[in-house]
Amino acid sequence: MAVYDPDLWPANWILSLIARGEIKRFYKSREWKQIRRDVLKNQKSRCWDCEHKSPAENRHARNVHHINPVRERPDLALSEYDEQGRINLVCLCDSCHWERHHNRRDVVIPERW
Repeated sequence: MAVYDPDLWPANWILSLIARGEIKRFYKSREWKQIRRDVLKNQKSRCWDCEHKSPAENRHARNVHHINPVRERPDLALSEYDEQGRINLVCLCDSCHWERHHNRRDVVIPERW
């Protein structure tokens, strides 16, 4: 298993962008555009979340989403899979991408009194 090292590329590059408030430069980079293109092609531009609903839906995806957030795991920013082989980049339709970023549902644990 690879150990996260913030001094190795791409983590050091991304951390420097974050520190300067320039993370948007990452998403405009040639490296990101290439991996994004590859992920959309590999996953046939189908929305990951919609395909895993019950019943499954077949919706077109335009977005590539990081399962491990870039700010938390900059070393995985350009990796389709993490060090354990779990998927890190997934295709999402606009609706599911919005849901993942803006409408996160908190887990509600009912009181047991």
